[in-house]
This record gives sequence, structure tokens and C-alpha cells, in this order.
Amino acid sequence: ETFIVKKLRKNFKIEKFIISLDRVEGLGEFIEIEGDNVTEDELKSFSEHFIRDFHIEGEVTNTSYLELLLMKNGKDE
Repeated sequence: ETFIVKKLRKNFKIEKFIISLDRVEGLGEFIEIEGDNVTEDELKSFSEHFIRDFHIEGEVTNTSYLELLLMKNGKDE
């Protein structure tokens, strides 16, 4: 079986971080935060502040969109 991940993405850059606002078909809206040449601690700290400062609610996950689609469709083998 084939799954295609369809998403609309808007990217923003704040200092050394790239914030991606994604709307994923069949899953909803997500925020992805990546760092450019930063430590794991710097990324974690920035992410925590970003979430708090912008009053973002929701679950934090490291699961890919494909994995989320598979789980949603009962294919999480």
C-alpha cells in the first residue's frame, strides 16, 4: 500500500532556528522547529520558550507525518 503525505508549509527563520507551520492532509496542523548548527539543549530551550511565548497548545512529538498517517489508518505494524 502507498501513502502520500500532502502538506502545505510556511517557513520562518528566527535567529538560528527554522519554524515550519504545516497543514497536513488527514492529520491537521503542526509546528516543526529545527536548528541550524545548534546543540540539542539549545533547540530544546528555544522550543520550550517558543511554545510558552506563543501560547501553543498540543502534543509534542518526534513522530513523522507518515508514521502518524499509518497509525491513524491502523497500519502501525
